[in-house]
Amino acid sequence: MSKFKTDLKASENHIALMNLYRDEWKYRDQWFISSFWRLVYLSLIISFLPNFLSAISVKSELAARLPLWVFSISGIICALFGLYIGIVENKKITYIDHAYRAIENELPEEYQVKKIKSSPAKLRTNNVLCFTIYSIIILLSIVNLISEYFL
Repeated sequence: MSKFKTDLKASENHIALMNLYRDEWKYRDQWFISSFWRLVYLSLIISFLPNFLSAISVKSELAARLPLWVFSISGIICALFGLYIGIVENKKITYIDHAYRAIENELPEEYQVKKIKSSPAKLRTNNVLCFTIYSIIILLSIVNLISEYFL
């Protein structure tokens, strides 16, 4: 049995609310992707700025004055900040998704979107992407530090 009311006004309210949540979900997802890639590029550029400049034979007064560890540590801090922002945004997306699903479950069964299969893992792809990419950036920055001072 469905808790969905059969009158037209209630149906329109459910559809309008679902549309509102879906638009918010799309906005949050687009903002996540945009900020994610910006912070990834920023972390990489900060971490490896001296390496980039020396590879293209550009002399920079800033890179010459500051030691390499400053750039690597700054890149790690930027990557950790990006990871935090990504996790917070993914929480918001998850809450919106749960609210949308709760409203959808009140619809009659013939109007609900069927799930393909129930996944045993409850990980979101965005979370896996965040942890993987930012972990790689942090490891590369650490290797950059080690290679500069110990090799």
